[in-house]
Amino acid sequence: YLISLLEQQAVAGHTVYPINFLINELNDMPIDPKCEVNSDIIDMMEAFLGQELIKVDCKNDEKAFQLRRLADIDNVVLNSTKEGLPYIINFSCLKIGSQVMMNALSAKGFEVSAQSTCDSNAAVSKVIKAMYPRDLQRQKGTIRISLSENHTIQDFEQLIEAIKECVKQYG
Repeated sequence: YLISLLEQQAVAGHTVYPINFLINELNDMPIDPKCEVNSDIIDMMEAFLGQELIKVDCKNDEKAFQLRRLADIDNVVLNSTKEGLPYIINFSCLKIGSQVMMNALSAKGFEVSAQSTCDSNAAVSKVIKAMYPRDLQRQKGTIRISLSENHTIQDFEQLIEAIKECVKQYG
């Protein structure tokens, strides 16, 4: 169930997910017989699922998990926040311009956007520029993905592989 929850959160744009959120969600699942999950059980699961998971230290000293395959994408950072729209994923490629990445993903069959929805003539997203005013690499490498109920976990996995290939080729 833990991996499944992390997969669902990744599709929603949360590639790093706090452990306390996972504990709450696992405890809310309709599992019979009921099994109360706590940090000790999570520690045991982590040891068992170590090839699939990475424990991440968050800025607020919280611990979180990330799927190992998502952590393997170097120089790609997530810009989306949990307060943002759940069907929009925004990330930046720190060593690849957004137009290059957009074209490379398009060649692989993925249609993404490299422009702001607020101003299609803008070179960089005003939102990303406001969030990261001193991070020019992040501003210039921004990609936006729009998801729908028609997308599957498999679609998302294929997109991740395509991003990895593009980063390897162009980054």
